[in-house]
Amino acid sequence: MPDPTAEPTDLAAPSLPAHDAPPRWSLARRMAFRFALLYFVLYSLPFPFLNLWTLFTQSLDLLELEPWPWMRPVTEFFYGAAGDQQSVGWWTGLCQEASTWLGARFGVEVLHQRTGSGDTAHDLFKLLAGALVAAAGTLLWSLLFRRTPHHRRLAPWLHLSARWYVAFAMLGYGMIKFYAGQFRYPHLGRLMTPVGELSPMGLVWTFMGFSKPYEIWVGFGECLAGLLLLSRRTSVLGCLVAVAVMGNVVMLNWLYDVPVKLYSSHLLAIAAVLLLPDLGRLWRMFVANKSVPPARIALIRAAWLRSVLVAFGFLWIGVHLYTSHTRSMEMKQRLEQQRSELYGVWEVREHVLDGEPLAPGQPGRWKLFAIEAGPRGWVRTEAGEELYFSLEEKLDDGELVVTLPTSGETTFAFERGTLEVEIKDPAPRSMADYQRRVSVERPALYLFGVVDEHDVELHLVHKVFELERGFHMLQELPYNR
Repeated sequence: MPDPTAEPTDLAAPSLPAHDAPPRWSLARRMAFRFALLYFVLYSLPFPFLNLWTLFTQSLDLLELEPWPWMRPVTEFFYGAAGDQQSVGWWTGLCQEASTWLGARFGVEVLHQRTGSGDTAHDLFKLLAGALVAAAGTLLWSLLFRRTPHHRRLAPWLHLSARWYVAFAMLGYGMIKFYAGQFRYPHLGRLMTPVGELSPMGLVWTFMGFSKPYEIWVGFGECLAGLLLLSRRTSVLGCLVAVAVMGNVVMLNWLYDVPVKLYSSHLLAIAAVLLLPDLGRLWRMFVANKSVPPARIALIRAAWLRSVLVAFGFLWIGVHLYTSHTRSMEMKQRLEQQRSELYGVWEVREHVLDGEPLAPGQPGRWKLFAIEAGPRGWVRTEAGEELYFSLEEKLDDGELVVTLPTSGETTFAFERGTLEVEIKDPAPRSMADYQRRVSVERPALYLFGVVDEHDVELHLVHKVFELERGFHMLQELPYNR
């Protein structure tokens, strides 16, 4: 008679004799498994239920069907009332109550607000609450089911849920890097900020956002890990890739004070724990240079049920990838349409007020005039004051309508041209040329208008940042400026 505890495999293996029954797990192993299962369930909720519901609603959108009336209460159960920033779902509300209660025990005020930070007091005490409940549940489980020898049937399902949880997270972070960008190129104000005035997180965002190809490369690694984790056959390789990718992310988050430390560390920990059952096989193959037998990875015996599960998985992932693609493309197109022909930082070469040129260094003289995406912009004076303005461009009429906070709306007539400026040699071939200056032509802009009842004339030249010098395969000298 076949052993009822034997785990099915993809191979047609004979039934195990009674004396070859799976060995009994140690008490420590059983308790560790139970704690890990309960902690993961509490941490990942409302996954997978929220994801499955999102799959259902996204499928209706793809079919251009209207949601049914009974769907709103289900959505509010997870998200809260639509349009109400103070409304939370049942599960979120329960977690907030638990974190508030625990925070009070430790004398810490727990704030519940949407800030984008994942390292709030609420998040920390929520983890503590989950660990305490998981520990109590583990103790109760172990007392009630003392004679359970192992969890060989339950373990594969926990493995499946955990790796799909990590896979969705990796795909989400990876795909956004391919489109509008998780980081995006530094805006003009950021480019004009001294490095010492950047926060550690701002430094990471500037570094990552500067090179789109590098951001895509990082996203490729995250997507690769996510896709490999979706299949049980490639799950070990997916975990190895996820550990490598998330190890780098976790180090950045901790060392540069990015407030996603708890979440990223959990993703790394889950990917590492998923490798535990295969550590022996990995050691034999990569270190001991020995052959290893195939792992028993099948979840269910019935072929038809396996087919249904695979088909559902393809549907889930397909809808998720398609909707992520369409949303990201819409965001990318909006961002691309916002950049003006006059986009950039313009250095003020001359500032003429009522026919009299202002000398460099005078507090009222403008130093920089910038047109950001939006369109919007800012002015920086010689005194260091920054004035932000909204902008309406009438390029065909040769006009810029600028609304400054101090002087209201001003219409500038503008003309374009070029100016010759001196810059450091952008491609020095020897140390003697390193500080040599050369003349180049740059776009120029001339503005004429009335500001605070004064006639204003501005002569501007387009600023080119050293950061944007581009790629050079051949370099006779390191260009470290």
